[in-house]
Amino acid sequence: YRASPEYELGYVDEHVYNQPIYEQINKYFTDKTSVGARVYQFMDKCMEGEYKYNKFGYSASVIPAEGYVLSQLSIPTTYEGKGIAGVAFGENAKYLTDEQLSGGILTDVMGAMALTERGIDCGLVKVLDKITITGERFNENDSARCFSSDKSPYRIEISKDAKVISHYSVGKFSYYTEIEKTCTDPATYLYENAKGQRFCVMAFDAKESISYAKTLLEHYRSYGKSKLLMDALEWLGGKKLPARCENNPDLYVMCKKDDDGAMAVGLWNLSRDKIRKPYITLDKEYSSIEFINCTGTLEGDKVTLSTLQAYDFCGFNVK
Repeated sequence: YRASPEYELGYVDEHVYNQPIYEQINKYFTDKTSVGARVYQFMDKCMEGEYKYNKFGYSASVIPAEGYVLSQLSIPTTYEGKGIAGVAFGENAKYLTDEQLSGGILTDVMGAMALTERGIDCGLVKVLDKITITGERFNENDSARCFSSDKSPYRIEISKDAKVISHYSVGKFSYYTEIEKTCTDPATYLYENAKGQRFCVMAFDAKESISYAKTLLEHYRSYGKSKLLMDALEWLGGKKLPARCENNPDLYVMCKKDDDGAMAVGLWNLSRDKIRKPYITLDKEYSSIEFINCTGTLEGDKVTLSTLQAYDFCGFNVK
């Protein structure tokens, strides 16, 4: 699309065609507040000297790794309020308040190190060394796993009271056969300290990990990882996610609520694959629904939608 807009009318045609959808989005989303996992981002981190400039001359810290990771796993986020639980990777964990910590925190190994240095018990005993992984196994008793060439995982030592919910695999890599049974290094664990503060720690450096984002084997983009972190966030905060749409990597989900209890849910399919029947579990039962750019059904806390094509949008509003 390098021709002038007077010659190449594709963009203008799509813009005009999509105006009714934008009107629906404005109607249902504009006056509501985002809900979901609370991403904590703090200003002035560059002053600490922790972030190096990349080859383009600016700091990678301007890209929130928290939002990058969660959005690809279809986990709705908010950057205000409390959310259902908090998310703070790396440097951001340094600035969490006691009140924010009390809501439960999802963090990476760098964030866990920052918390530990502050004297906050998050279940991390020691960070040993970096490891090269071939995958991550989410349940040792079945084949739920993903393959990965990510370069950011660490071998860690954790509290005996921590619960490991996934392991790294460092054995032989293969798409078609089992990974060698070397799943001994914790990849993700849950921990509740003596103060009742809850943590979910992932043993990789999220900021470094997203620098490998163009590879096809990112270890946080999988069906298993999506369910793992959805479950973890609900455990951290003791609340349900406003909407869960599992097994659709690169489906971006936005949830917004108003004071009257209505909730708008938007689904942007940023994948090359269509989603034949998006199936969404809500945080509670609703009695009525209005659809945006789709059709579907509502049964209590379950919503089923018509096919969502690749790179397309649909949504709904429930009351």
